[in-house]
Amino acid sequence: MNTGIGEGWTAERCRDFLFRPPQFRPDGLFFAVRDGADGEAIAGTACAWRASADESRNGIIHMVCVRPEDRGHRLGYWLTLAALRYFRDHGFERATLSTDDYRLSAIRAYLDLGFEPMMTDASHPARWDAVFDALGERPG
Repeated sequence: MNTGIGEGWTAERCRDFLFRPPQFRPDGLFFAVRDGADGEAIAGTACAWRASADESRNGIIHMVCVRPEDRGHRLGYWLTLAALRYFRDHGFERATLSTDDYRLSAIRAYLDLGFEPMMTDASHPARWDAVFDALGERPG
């Protein structure tokens, strides 16, 4: 998490933030694992999250992160797809996510998976224009 979702992540902070809240479900946490010269390592992760423990319609794609040395292999795409399948298999009707403007490879993966931008702030149209310019494509 320290390589893509802020700093200061420790095992205890992950437990408090992700595992201890009642909306966490262990079967909704996905990992990509790789074998390397240094042994087996977690390459990336994503979580099928919900806003509350009893939420059953609207899922949240949460904490998608791939280690820098493992990026470029579409692991974020596959991890997100695993979380989306979890929601489908558990009867959820939709899923949302949020990300930062500069995470262009993640945005491309999310667009490829069918996510669409939501314009909820006056700054969003211009920000999305800049994202699409950087990606070199426009939807539709």
